[in-house]
Amino acid sequence: MALDEDAELRRLREELVSKVSHDLRSPITAIAGFVEVLLAREDGPLNETQVQYLEIVASNTDRLLQVVDRLIDEAAAGGASSPARYNQRL
Repeated sequence: MALDEDAELRRLREELVSKVSHDLRSPITAIAGFVEVLLAREDGPLNETQVQYLEIVASNTDRLLQVVDRLIDEAAAGGASSPARYNQRL
């Protein structure tokens, strides 16, 4: 009985990680792509302030994607062993 419950919990965790991964990564990737297009100035020139703002968005988008990746990795592995250890890695 306990083995069946463990298998079901693993299956549910994998399903959740897969869904959350897609639901979080997709919009972040879209934001990063549009920022990249804007910074390439494919649709026209940008002033220096606009470039600075877009670079901030790009940097924070990368950082957010790293945090999401770590959370998903941790969830897939079964959870952090302690909140303090996990917070140190962020």
